[in-house]
Amino acid sequence: MRVELAEAGAITSPVVITAVGDAAWQRSASGLKRKPLWTTAIEQAKVAAQSLLNGPQEVKNQPTYFWTEQFGLTVRTMGDVPLAGEAEVVDGDLSEERALLRWESGAVAALNYRIPIPKLRRMAVAQPVPAV
Repeated sequence: MRVELAEAGAITSPVVITAVGDAAWQRSASGLKRKPLWTTAIEQAKVAAQSLLNGPQEVKNQPTYFWTEQFGLTVRTMGDVPLAGEAEVVDGDLSEERALLRWESGAVAALNYRIPIPKLRRMAVAQPVPAV
């Protein structure tokens, strides 16, 4: 994220503030939101470094990625999983605790389902970033 501040009369050139990780807010289809994940921080750091070196950069709106392994269950999600609504079982079986799921929003989840992250990312539909 890049913010330029200039106070009339006090500063002759803009002051640039660059933030990544937990401190940064990003534009999304649903407005500004935080994405406090280490994978997001890495992507934000790349954009921030390029912005500081070369001026403002185009920010790709990549789906949010999250994964965890807890109590014998591996969960990987790509995209903003909705709080309500049914998911379509694309492959596998929920009763066997192994499934690939997709929501109307474009979000996908893999529950104890081995799938390469790039393929999971391609399955997720990135929501467009609204214009400023």
